[in-house]
Amino acid sequence: MKPNYYAIIPAEVRYDDKLSPNAKLLFGEITALSNKKGYSWASNKYFAELYDVDKKTVSRWVKQLEDLNYISSVMEYDKETKRVVKRTIKINSSYPMDKNVQGGQKDPQGGDKNVQVNIYSNNNKNNIKDNTATFKKVTDFDKKYITAYDHIKILFENRYQPKTTLQKINWLNVIRLCDTKDDVNPRQLYWICKKAVDDDFWSSNFLSIAGMRDKKKGVSKLDRFIKKFGGKEFDILADDKA
Repeated sequence: MKPNYYAIIPAEVRYDDKLSPNAKLLFGEITALSNKKGYSWASNKYFAELYDVDKKTVSRWVKQLEDLNYISSVMEYDKETKRVVKRTIKINSSYPMDKNVQGGQKDPQGGDKNVQVNIYSNNNKNNIKDNTATFKKVTDFDKKYITAYDHIKILFENRYQPKTTLQKINWLNVIRLCDTKDDVNPRQLYWICKKAVDDDFWSSNFLSIAGMRDKKKGVSKLDRFIKKFGGKEFDILADDKA
């Protein structure tokens, strides 16, 4: 039996041309399953069975939403086997959850002393609070981050630049977190982004800063860029307080 909960797909998601139609539909499904705090515990297997597709297809949809910072995934690992025992999906969107919508989930699993929680989204140093939005307006950000955004944005082709306020906030939050969590200040970030978009390989593989702090096998694009493009000039910029 299919769920009969209401789903919410905000305009920022509906009209984001970087998302596939099915990724947008998945976002709506996540909102329908989310509790009042914006969390869902549904697995890729659940979504695969719901839409009659394989789990790899669902993984691609989830990754699109994560790369554009619409959702964050929080994993819980078994301390002994190191296997994932539960995933929590957190909605990053700034729209309010409707208290009148009948939906939501209860956590299907209780706590377990053998389960270790690894809270992360874009970086292992992060936690959910860092990535969710205490920043709901562009003007909530420090002026230096807004200035950096204006400079970094034009490094990318127009079609890849943020088109909505939410997308702009997501980029600004990446700039903020690089500065406050990764010790990469805005001028350093601009430096490595410029190097990346001018690089033969990365020019076609680095199209947005939205997911550059995401870890894949423990390494993010930010880590890779620092390793490849960092050097004396990058280090000199670390002392730049502007």
